[in-house]
This record gives sequence, structure tokens and C-alpha cells, in this order.
Amino acid sequence: MFKQIFNHPADRIALQDEHETITYGQLAEAIEIRQTLLRDVKCLAIALDNSVDWIIWDLACLLSNITTIPIPPFFTFEQTLHALNNGKATHVANNEGIFKHKNNDKVACMTHEIPPATAKVTFTSGTTGNPKGVCLNRRQMESLTSSLINAIASDHGHHACILPLAILLENIAGVYTSLIAGYTVHLTSMKTFGDKYEWLHSYLSSVKATSIICVPEVLQILMGQVMAKGPISSLEFVALGGSKIYPDLISKAHELQLPVYEGYGLSECSSVVALNIPEHNRVGSVGKVLPHNHIVNERELKSGKDIEIKIKNNGFLGYIGQPAPIIIETGDLGHMDEDGYLYVTGRKKNVLI
Repeated sequence: MFKQIFNHPADRIALQDEHETITYGQLAEAIEIRQTLLRDVKCLAIALDNSVDWIIWDLACLLSNITTIPIPPFFTFEQTLHALNNGKATHVANNEGIFKHKNNDKVACMTHEIPPATAKVTFTSGTTGNPKGVCLNRRQMESLTSSLINAIASDHGHHACILPLAILLENIAGVYTSLIAGYTVHLTSMKTFGDKYEWLHSYLSSVKATSIICVPEVLQILMGQVMAKGPISSLEFVALGGSKIYPDLISKAHELQLPVYEGYGLSECSSVVALNIPEHNRVGSVGKVLPHNHIVNERELKSGKDIEIKIKNNGFLGYIGQPAPIIIETGDLGHMDEDGYLYVTGRKKNVLI
């Protein structure tokens, strides 16, 4: 991954936010300098707004084999503290710099072990209780980026990060894949978009974004802005994931000249499992399964009945304090057509045993 990133022309712009612009040559230097600040760090929690600084901390840790814990901006104080303590963070990076974190959760210290090969711990917010820590290794994340590069990478483009970088989908599928492809990654404070993304159209137009990743709620806002202000001609790929998506929404987006492609993913799989792409797109499906993933019950999924989607583990190290499963039982129901397109139709009902 880093060999590919550092092989791009040194004068090509890699990262750009409101305050600084970093070329690929400068990115390599910045990562090297940042590594010198990580000598005593075993696990770094990144609690920053979207910025060049966020990505440099993240890449420096990945290259140094130091575990990172991305802290979502929407986490409450209690959720953040839970993530820091259960993820065994030794240090925190925020707007003030980097400082040591003292873990006061004696139970977590004694009972929760982080697997040695853990590169990133992502905490799912959930709807009840404390966030659950998902431990991922570097190999799994790099397998995903390789699949995405082969599926969608084009000539040098401009990826705009409109989701928080702490969201695994934006972090890996958005930033890592774009840097490997030699794109310019555009970043701005999440506050730039306004409380309800009211400045999204203006921002995407100003940076001439060719790709973005969004969720249905944000897509609907963007569609309204396109209807009012006109199409964003630079956009070539809008990856759509998250909650339940209705085919009519995507069809309407296409009418507005928004190149939307639905996908499906899990934190346990480093985000993307399946994705529609321009060459293979079937509205209503979540696309074909990416090459590095293996659906263990594909034959049953092609029977026409909606059953639980099960995926062979490809680097998920388990939840904090739990062993890694051989098979990831997604809890999602779906089926697959004869051409290999996957359809997600609902959630498996919880059964208490």
C-alpha cells in the first residue's frame, strides 16, 4: 500500500484542506516526521475533525504498526471514554497535539485483550449500550483497497470526504483507496457543510470532486440541491451505502445526472463487501461481491429464498475480549441472482438462546 502511495509523482497534490496542501512527496516526509512522535505510543486514539492532520496521524501509525482508534465526532463523552479504555488507548491525538491517556477502567485493563496484529479498532455506535470494538488487521484493509482499485480506479481524480474520517467506509474505501490510486483527497471540517449539509453542493463544485461516499440521507439532500442549482458535472462515482436503500431513490438520482452506485458493507469486513460499478450495475442490488471476500453460502443464496448472508473471515480479529470467528454471520438477509448480484432485503430477527 505505502509503496504504491509513495510511488506517485512527488509534485502531485495528495491532501488538501482549508489550511494546507500536501503533495505526495511532502506526504512521505510528513509521515516520517510524525513517526518520530510515536516512539512511546502503543495505541493512538484519533479525536480530530476531518483534516490533513487526521490522515497523517493515521498513516504514520499504520506504517509504524501502531493500533489506531478513530473517535467519531458524534460519540458522547461516555462513549468516547469507553472506546479509549476498552481499546487500550495509550495516547490521544486531538487539536492540542498528542498526549498520554490514563486508563482508569480497571476491569477493562484486566479482562480485555487487544489481538497483537490489530491495526485499527473501530467502535460501532449501536443503538443501545456501549459501542462494540471491532479489531481489524492491516492485511484485511489492504485486501479491500486492492479490490476497490481494480474495480473502480480511473485516472487521477479528486475524492471529497463528506463523511467523518472516523467512519471506516470513508477512512479505508475513501482515503486509502484514493491515495493508492493517486487521487487528490479533499478534506474540510464537518462544520463546513452546515447542520444539514446545506453547503454540500457548493463544496463539491468548488473542489471539482469526481468521487464521494455518502449515505441515503445525505444523497437526498444532495439531490434537492442539484434540482435547485443544477448538476455537478465533475462527479463520476457516488458510492452509496448505509441504511436500507430503495431503488426508486437511485433511479431518481440517475435522472438528476448523479452517478450513484449502491454497495454493502460491514465493519467486520473493513467496510465494503459488495459494490455496483459502472461496468456492472444492477439497480436494486448491492452489486457483486468484491474478489477478496468469500460468501460461504453462495449456493443457498442463489436458491431464490432470503437467508442470512455469511462471509468467510478474512482478517477480522474479533470484538474486543472475544475470539475471532471463522464465519462472519452478518445478521442480514438476502439472496443472489444468477449473475452474481447480491440483494440485501432485511435483518434477521434476534433470537434469545
